[in-house]
Amino acid sequence: MFEAVDRHDLAAADTAALVATITAAARAEAAAAETRLAAIAELLDRNLAAADPLAVFDGFAATAAEVGAALGISARRAGAQIHLAKALRQRLPGVAELLRSGAISERIASVICWRTYLVAPEAAAAVDAALVAAAEAAGVRGGWGRLSDAALEQAIDSAIAAHDPDATRKVHQTAKRRDIQFGKPDDRTGTTSLYGSMHSADAALLDRTIDELVSTVCPEDPRTVGERRSDAMNVLTNRGDHLPCRCNRPECRQRVGDAEVVDRTRASSVVIHVLADQDAIEAAVHEAATQPSIGTPWLDAQQPPTWIFTPQADWTHTYTPEQISEMIAAANPHRPGGRTRHTRNKPHTAPCRPGPDKAAATTAPSTPPPTKPPTPSPTPPPPKPGGKAVVLGGPFVPGPLLAELVRTGAKITALESPPADIEPRYRPSATLARFVRARDMTCCFPGCNAPAERCDIDHRIPWPNGPTHAGNTGCFCRTHHLAKTFAGWQVAQAADGTLTWTSPHGARYRHVPGAHLIFPEWNTATPVPQTPATTPDGPESPARGLGMPRRRRTRADDEAGRIKAEREANRLANLAADAKLAEVLGPLSGAATTRAPIPPPGDDPPPF
Repeated sequence: MFEAVDRHDLAAADTAALVATITAAARAEAAAAETRLAAIAELLDRNLAAADPLAVFDGFAATAAEVGAALGISARRAGAQIHLAKALRQRLPGVAELLRSGAISERIASVICWRTYLVAPEAAAAVDAALVAAAEAAGVRGGWGRLSDAALEQAIDSAIAAHDPDATRKVHQTAKRRDIQFGKPDDRTGTTSLYGSMHSADAALLDRTIDELVSTVCPEDPRTVGERRSDAMNVLTNRGDHLPCRCNRPECRQRVGDAEVVDRTRASSVVIHVLADQDAIEAAVHEAATQPSIGTPWLDAQQPPTWIFTPQADWTHTYTPEQISEMIAAANPHRPGGRTRHTRNKPHTAPCRPGPDKAAATTAPSTPPPTKPPTPSPTPPPPKPGGKAVVLGGPFVPGPLLAELVRTGAKITALESPPADIEPRYRPSATLARFVRARDMTCCFPGCNAPAERCDIDHRIPWPNGPTHAGNTGCFCRTHHLAKTFAGWQVAQAADGTLTWTSPHGARYRHVPGAHLIFPEWNTATPVPQTPATTPDGPESPARGLGMPRRRRTRADDEAGRIKAEREANRLANLAADAKLAEVLGPLSGAATTRAPIPPPGDDPPPF
């Protein structure tokens, strides 16, 4: 094993020793990565043998949960580690030995595993041996690590094509340094790629709007989720509010008579929730009233409802909601009538300090009495630096964008504290649910970053034995909800929402609510009252207590189907390419169709 070097020794070492240390550390890092991946592969084999392959939380999901918690990474990244470990053990043992010896890095091993994903089992040994030979030959010339990404993929594909031509993966180039663009050279006929970037808040709103449209079809719609999301984009461009179902069943819930489709959208609009501290809100109001718009016509046209919550219950603003609207209207004279959406619609609720100020803000008449002159709009005070705002479960919101949300009609309100008493029902109230989601921000499983708004609010101690209270509830994505319920994970919850997870094998992991990292001054302590729970207000749901959800097909069957479909597409593409070559060169022999492709010239520009 590589021994750590003291920094003081590095300062005293000569340059040659420093270079030698870098080389030794890189080899040790590769060897450690191979050991980690080998352990993951062994854990996967054990979990697959013990789990039901048709269970939603199967052996792969159980392994991803343990790997994600152990490494502190998301479920998706844990899944990538599992796929890499599985490939090195089952398909590429020779490449695994190269990684163990330090001849290649983990990055190169990952590229090899991805490029060989389609290799048939009967050709895997030959491809593995060819890759080992190619890597050893490249080591004489400095190794694969010196190659560019494109050159590395070409070298790997050359070894694959010599033994399994249908297994070479098509290269998909990603456009860089672009905005919104349409079309790529490798687009398939009839489809056009869409790629680019946008403001984080706009992206979150677009993502949720697409999800809302996708949910309007019935469960028998034959399209995949990806196809529905793509079709939903077309609905948005045509200003539609529903996605027509394609099940073609007379009893489809969307059908009226024979053809008419009814809008089954679950909500009339999509709402974006932002959590911001007092300094950020005051700065946003100040900028919205004194600075010109940064230019978001899409926000202005769509009028997306945005709620901005502040975790301080005693927000000490010095002006009323009506005065905020007047300041913003004065800074936006281009609006019809000089009024903003704050005044066209119901005035937004601003958090107020409990007491006379709050009463004045809620009971003051909209029109001042004739005997009193109208109160002039105050000049907003200079904002304090250091304010923070974040989309719940999403990215940070910069100050100018938060100001634009305020300018375009965001509702500002204080985040209500959850009820101190135990709620006598299974489902939490709206106030309790809003507090729990704002406190947790993401799934409470270690390393999981699923947004809280897409998670289940579940009881740590199952209801009705466990109370419906902030101190006994948390946000869990569906996967980790199943892990807690069925897979043997144990959870202990502190009053402030901090969770201690214990894996089925005894390992412990601590998860701190997301709000603690962004708003450390926010006190989220909500201890459960030391009183017996009240009697539930209704019979227990008949669905509660059911077993593990089941899959239609095993994960292995799904993977085999994807590989088969992609290999078939490659085979047809190879046949078409051979037919074009045959028109020029004549009939091709069997050997010619399986030869390795001619390596392209180097990456150096002319004159070479």
